[in-house]
Amino acid sequence: MKPHALENASTHSPHSLKQKTWQFFLMILLFFLVIFSISYGIIIRRVAVENEISESEIALSGISRNLNVSLERYKEMSRLIMLNAQVVDFLRGTGQAGDYNPSTVVDGIFSITNIYNFVDSVYIYHDSGAYVSTGAGVMLIDEELMDTPEWQMRIEAAKGGNVMMINGDGAFAKKTGLPIITMGREVYDIDSQQPIGSLYVNLTPSVFSAAARGMGDTREICFLDTEGNVLSGNTDLAVYYDPAFSQSGFSYQVIKSGTGRQILSAYSREDVPVVLVSLSSVSNTSAQYWEVLWIAIPMIVVMILAIFASGFFISSNIARPIDLLTEAITKTRVEGELKETHLTLPNNEIRNLADSYNSMIRHINRLIDELIEKENSVRKAEMRTLQEQIKPHFLYNSLGTISYLAHESNAPKVHDALETLGSFYRNFLSKGSREIPLRSEIMIVKDYLTLQQLRYGDDAFDVEYQIDEKVLDTLIPKLVLQPLVENSINHGVRLKGEKGIIRIRAFEQDGDVHVSVYDSGVGMSQSRIDDVLAATHADADALSGFGLKGTIERIRYYFNYKATISIKSEMDEYTEIEIVIPKETRRGLDDV
Repeated sequence: MKPHALENASTHSPHSLKQKTWQFFLMILLFFLVIFSISYGIIIRRVAVENEISESEIALSGISRNLNVSLERYKEMSRLIMLNAQVVDFLRGTGQAGDYNPSTVVDGIFSITNIYNFVDSVYIYHDSGAYVSTGAGVMLIDEELMDTPEWQMRIEAAKGGNVMMINGDGAFAKKTGLPIITMGREVYDIDSQQPIGSLYVNLTPSVFSAAARGMGDTREICFLDTEGNVLSGNTDLAVYYDPAFSQSGFSYQVIKSGTGRQILSAYSREDVPVVLVSLSSVSNTSAQYWEVLWIAIPMIVVMILAIFASGFFISSNIARPIDLLTEAITKTRVEGELKETHLTLPNNEIRNLADSYNSMIRHINRLIDELIEKENSVRKAEMRTLQEQIKPHFLYNSLGTISYLAHESNAPKVHDALETLGSFYRNFLSKGSREIPLRSEIMIVKDYLTLQQLRYGDDAFDVEYQIDEKVLDTLIPKLVLQPLVENSINHGVRLKGEKGIIRIRAFEQDGDVHVSVYDSGVGMSQSRIDDVLAATHADADALSGFGLKGTIERIRYYFNYKATISIKSEMDEYTEIEIVIPKETRRGLDDV
């Protein structure tokens, strides 16, 4: 991939948070509108069902009231019949055939019933069992049933009140098979208030149809008895009869059919053994739609305003500030400079984020400056080391020694001295490398110590080497042992004024490499040890010239501050400086 393609890929960004925020809220709005539409449809359906149920209850209860009014009129008619003189004479008589004229009694009854519609027949029974009827020839009478105590008990229990029955509970039946509504009551003597007979008024089912027509309702109605038999109205509704409908009050069922939903309604009263059944379809009218919609519109408006207000708030207080911060960071990355951002942001977590970013930039810049300063310090220390080692006085002293040997000794010693000096500078220069194997560093130390013994004599110090061959390929920074050895000579054994010992050790322990320089010189105080070990690259003393502090800092820097440097000493006894190179930072020639 070409560089500019990489740059374009890296700078490409998806939709901004602001756009995503508005998209999210628009999706929420769409979601709520869908939910509202579904809920609106459900509510409309429910409202339509409830309205139809309410209308059915109103219609059936209205028909029931009309029917009750009609029945009250016929109850009043039965009272007029009981007060008719011919009827009274018949009931007060003996009931024998020669004691009354049936036609006269029937005429008295007709004089009252002629002004009432839907009267099928009237039966007046004397206590003796004799009776007068306007329905002779068209009615079947079960007199055995009427004589049973159970049948008589219902009439007597009413104490002169009306008892409504369908077909007289089996006592009366039309020869045509059509049902009738029987209103029966016991007749009391006006003077003695003793029962003297009973009266039964049979009405045609048309009385129900008339009650329904009086309401002006166009719905299909069916009048059933408590056993589900059709009395009047739409006979197709009989299949929907449920015995539970005979309980007093209004009841309904929602029926699903191929044409939609229908409401099956029923209405009954305790004193009338009739059940009104109605079946009506549920229709959603425009009025219902607007009724619900006018309730929902304010809620929709409030919801939309709330969503847009929330979107504007999040956009202005979160999305927009994040976009500004992202643009500033991207600009910094593209320009390749670690600059702080200076944006006007709200006082919230986003400002804290910007402050944290600026703090991170300052910290990174500080670390870069420290890294550059540290690198420069190490390079300066290396240069000072080289400069220190090639100062003219060292070379002059070495040449002076060689001249002295040439004067006092034979030529072979002069040759050896020159060879040693040449070897020292060859290893010392190391082809300009900044890191060399430990074996090369030890060769530098050996040549250096040989030259120093030539200079100060064999009585100045002895040298001991305890070197493990396994660690000789370990890479270390160049010229870290030689300054330590030089420090042991100049600040250790020479100051003591007696022959000393310098011991160089290198060995492996638990994978770590240990390198130490020991001298039996004057030693170091603990305060001096602490001062040397506490030195850093920022220490002015460590950077002002070549010395022990600078060498220690070079070792620490090379091994990424993981190498351990320790100094052990006793005054007028010894000093030992040990370097421990941990195995995780240990490198050999094979790693280069």
